[in-house]
Amino acid sequence: MKLKISEIIVGERVRKETGDLALLKQSIKTIGLINPVVVNEKNELLAGFRRLQACKELELEEIDVNVVSMQSDKVKMLDWEYHENI
Repeated sequence: MKLKISEIIVGERVRKETGDLALLKQSIKTIGLINPVVVNEKNELLAGFRRLQACKELELEEIDVNVVSMQSDKVKMLDWEYHENI
């Protein structure tokens, strides 16, 4: 599904630095976003912080997202972020 970037909520993150996004932005410009970011039912970001930031810097208005039900389980949300980054 598509979601406006402005509607994606980025809360407190374990990973705070995005590193160099130049190659990622070039890839997104060339072929689009291959892997959608993942949000919960409240549009809170679970996975894809770097991809989201790259899309923001490219000034995209909306992107593909996958929605996963978390039922406000903060531990489960942190687990998703952890596994996304290992």
